Amino acid sequence: MARTVRNAKLDTRSARSKLAVSKTPHWVAIDRGRAIGYRKGSKGGVWLAKLVRPGLRKETKLGSSDDVLDPDGDTILSYSQAQEKARAWFQQTEAAANGVSLPHLPVITVAEACRRYIAYLKAEAKTAKDAEQRLNKHVVPSLGVRPVAELTLTELETWRNSLVRLDDDDPDCERRSKDTANRLLNYLKAALNRLMLDQKNGIADDRAWRFLKPFDAVGQARQVHLDQEQITRILNATSGGFRNLVIGALLTGCRAGELKAMRVSDFHNVSGTLHVPGGKTGERDVVLTSEGIAFLQTLTAGRPTDARLFVRDDGSIWNKDDHQRPMSSAVRAAKLPTDTVFYSLRHTYASQALMAGMNVQLLAENLGTSVGMIEKHYGKFTKLARRQQIEAAAPKLGLTATSNVLLLKKR
Repeated sequence: MARTVRNAKLDTRSARSKLAVSKTPHWVAIDRGRAIGYRKGSKGGVWLAKLVRPGLRKETKLGSSDDVLDPDGDTILSYSQAQEKARAWFQQTEAAANGVSLPHLPVITVAEACRRYIAYLKAEAKTAKDAEQRLNKHVVPSLGVRPVAELTLTELETWRNSLVRLDDDDPDCERRSKDTANRLLNYLKAALNRLMLDQKNGIADDRAWRFLKPFDAVGQARQVHLDQEQITRILNATSGGFRNLVIGALLTGCRAGELKAMRVSDFHNVSGTLHVPGGKTGERDVVLTSEGIAFLQTLTAGRPTDARLFVRDDGSIWNKDDHQRPMSSAVRAAKLPTDTVFYSLRHTYASQALMAGMNVQLLAENLGTSVGMIEKHYGKFTKLARRQQIEAAAPKLGLTATSNVLLLKKR
């Protein structure tokens, strides 16, 4: 990956905001006879590329600048992405000027590979939502303008490692981020490998991603399931808005992000359900217990329907990671296992529900997952639930012990 040529006037969004609107571009030479330009209009800026050599002068528009919207690596470009796209254009333009035919070497970028892969998933009626969201968020902005044929193993390893997150207040943060990186890696490899199926794409070497290894042993954390005594202790260790968030998780099994996004209108008192508007696997309705209904009746009483259902003590909304620090404090105060995290409350809801005899299909619907996933992650609890159901419902003969034979103790 070529080094980005810096320029104090153009390389940041804030620097470009100080420039006046003008039809005359600001040019920056990035190599001999090669330059990228920035032209600022009243509604935003655009990136340009210019190639000058004896007997040849060409200019082209590369895309819009990320003055307002975040870059996507395709039509909206950051300063560094504009340079990468310009270099690909220089290569193609010079080859054409020299009479070199490149039908077998099209410049297919990572962004284009992702776009084609997502279109393939949608056409095949496969699940595309998760792949589309993850690729557009984590891959396209950082790797989107890179020609696939120029990718290197070192470059992809650097990208993969940049996805790892550390948080002193969340002991499971690193594992989760590595697990996310592995999922992204699977999607990216699938998108790139599809290009290899057609020789006309000109991708002859897949070693850059074929030898890129996922992180080991990060697929599943140790699941912490709280018992009733531990539930009481964590409730006693919390207060105010965070306590409401904890109770909401224990009574519904919803994820932290799902609870934070809910509005007062998502609680339906008549049907006794709580609507999850934008869950990880789509919308769903959680069927509530009478205790859950009573809790939400109190929480929603007299409040505007468009207000957030769960708020902080000062009435402000919960941001993405705001729950982690109070959760860590509550875990310490309640003397819970050190690897207890907010997601453990979802595990607790599932295990407690199964042990109380909840139907597996209903539990899966409430959690927004499949029966298969319930059986995979909560297998020991489903077996216990089945045993309890069999003990309660199977025929009994009313036999009494009549034998005088005693079992010998094992030595």
